[in-house]
Amino acid sequence: MARQPKQEKSRKPAKQEQTAGTAGGKSWLHQSVNWPVHEVLLSKGWNTESAIITAVIARRSPRSGKIAAGSFLVDLGCLGVKSAFIRICKSPEDYERRMRAPLMEDQKMIPAEFNLVAKIITEGHNYAQGLGLSPDPEFQQARLLLSGAQPEACKVEIRLGGPEGKPIFVARQNDDVPRILGLLARTLGPDGFYYMLPGDTEKQVFDARLPGVGESQ
Repeated sequence: MARQPKQEKSRKPAKQEQTAGTAGGKSWLHQSVNWPVHEVLLSKGWNTESAIITAVIARRSPRSGKIAAGSFLVDLGCLGVKSAFIRICKSPEDYERRMRAPLMEDQKMIPAEFNLVAKIITEGHNYAQGLGLSPDPEFQQARLLLSGAQPEACKVEIRLGGPEGKPIFVARQNDDVPRILGLLARTLGPDGFYYMLPGDTEKQVFDARLPGVGESQ
């Protein structure tokens, strides 16, 4: 259940880099749903309990060589799609320099099946929505890169939640902890989930403060 802090780096580009250009009145992003899949990457060790994973889906234009790439940071323990962004790269070399190489420097990532990654992202998103938690707003655009995937065809089981099958919220930098804890308590009851705050060790949490919201809140 241990998390790697470096997986929290979503490397979301500056706002001006996020805007897909247009061609023939149709955005590059919307054109890219018909491009062949160029590459799919997934965090190594993604199938551990309550994992926070990074996934990348890149699609390449057979005509121009442009690459539309999306990065997804997905908390399978509770929060679903924490971060998502898209980037249109002018060439495979541009994609390597601006997106792939920096992500590879942050963490170990491995090639993965398109349907598997689509299933991980979809199930993580649906799990969080069932808890009343919303994804990164950019997910609505980034998920277009999943077009054509068949997550239902993937037979790999995706591990969701934490101990005893309950959601586990591991608070990280920039998480709105009071809001999330309050929402989970209202949705699931004080004993319906686990949580871990910054500075807690697993031993402290599991010995004294779980399940539910303890007196320290």
